[in-house]
Amino acid sequence: MAFGERAVKALLSTLAEEGDLLVRKSIVDIIVKIGNPATPAIIDNLNDSRWYVVRNMVAILGRLDTPDLAPRIAESLSHPDLRVKKEAIRGLSKLSHPSAVTALGELCFFPEETIALSATAALSRKKEEEAVQVLLRRAVQKKVFFPQFRLAHEAIESLRGIDTDAAVVALEEILRTTAIWETSNIRELKKHALRCISRMSGDRPREIVLRARSAPEAYLRVETERILIKTGW
Repeated sequence: MAFGERAVKALLSTLAEEGDLLVRKSIVDIIVKIGNPATPAIIDNLNDSRWYVVRNMVAILGRLDTPDLAPRIAESLSHPDLRVKKEAIRGLSKLSHPSAVTALGELCFFPEETIALSATAALSRKKEEEAVQVLLRRAVQKKVFFPQFRLAHEAIESLRGIDTDAAVVALEEILRTTAIWETSNIRELKKHALRCISRMSGDRPREIVLRARSAPEAYLRVETERILIKTGW
């Protein structure tokens, strides 16, 4: 392993200059196998002026599967290149650390939609209450008068992925949200929330779907009947 430590700087230098994708992947695999001893040199390279070098370092840190590295990855979210931000999101999604949830939660409201969508999707891998509450806010937050459809839809899907009691409660709350007037997008989001509830574990999802048969919204009653036929409830 001592040899591995000494080799890290040379490997990172080669990685920065290598043009062949397959060779770059092989180098990354070697560095990941070296593991934590490679961390100091990787962190040093996070300050490189070349965006692709920083992206590669962030990708390696994410693959090291060391939760304590989450704050280091989160720091790279301030990088001006969106490709670095997206790689940081991927890395944070893999690590169980409070800073990962906090950083992803903040990015759910990032002005650039693709970044916000990536962060919202990444939170589906987190089970913390903080993640549930962020996704609920993302789903119901209005731009002018209405939620942003793509982001709200992704947040609902991520809540389904979390699949905890808190996530079920959050989706039920989305069913109860109101707007000045209900557009087709609002209706679709509520139907999507109901469908997601029906695909979650435990007894409560079934109870919520059955109650939706008496929902004041006709479109939810129709969707409920479709769900009941499909699930056999």
